[in-house]
Amino acid sequence: MRTVSLKLLTIIVVTLLFSGCSTQFGYRFADTYLEYQLGKYVDLDDPLAGDVSASIDALHQWHAQTQMPAYADFLTELINAVENDRIDAQQLNQFADDAYRFWHTIRLEIEPYAQHYLPQLSAAQRAQFITKMREQITEERVEELAQEPRKRQRERFQRTIDRAEEWLGRLAPEQERLLHRWMEQRERNDELWHRYQMQWLDSFERTIKNPSAEDFSASLEQLITNPEQFRSEELQQSSDYNRALTIEFFVAIYATMSVEQKRKVRNKLADYRELVTDIHKDYAD
Repeated sequence: MRTVSLKLLTIIVVTLLFSGCSTQFGYRFADTYLEYQLGKYVDLDDPLAGDVSASIDALHQWHAQTQMPAYADFLTELINAVENDRIDAQQLNQFADDAYRFWHTIRLEIEPYAQHYLPQLSAAQRAQFITKMREQITEERVEELAQEPRKRQRERFQRTIDRAEEWLGRLAPEQERLLHRWMEQRERNDELWHRYQMQWLDSFERTIKNPSAEDFSASLEQLITNPEQFRSEELQQSSDYNRALTIEFFVAIYATMSVEQKRKVRNKLADYRELVTDIHKDYAD
């Protein structure tokens, strides 16, 4: 879900791993950036704004102290798999499940903050919150539809080539063919994801409209920790198909990798491990 809670995750985790050499410096200011992002959704008044700021600081500290070591261990497992040529479908499925658990752990950590702060918002603030979230989802969908399909497909392919070459260096012709076939075979389920997001948001809106409701706490917990319940069967089947296809693609492309490409992947993973380890040390005290 593209909710505020998962924006926190995206900013802290995904940006951390993929934003380059300035990441460690930027991570120090993640709490400030999160406050800025939250401010785009709802206007907070004192003293609530100060309380929220302190809670974001606490969340940031928790993440650095407890999650960075978990990421380092995960990266070590990836490195060992590459070094020992243990890249197969079973291993990659396990890595995918492990990565998902990182997302779920942060959802669980964020949920009590939502329980604490959402009831403190005024009716006008809660309405503003929903309106901004709905606007963002709609704007993202409009931007997707505004692009000519073939042009969008070409751009996606080029972006994917660029990402692959960041990890492997120049791709061999067979690797490009595998990548192109994978992208061609993937199911396009953007519309299904959009419906899922809107269904989640509709339920979220109904829940936070009445914080005094008897089932408010239980409903909010499910919305944050288990948003997948709003996925349609069609979306779930499509997602499962795409995951299996992606695992198959990674196994196939790994079989084509040269010794130098494997070394490059291993070194890149080691760089990220060093990064998350250094960040953990910065926040250890």
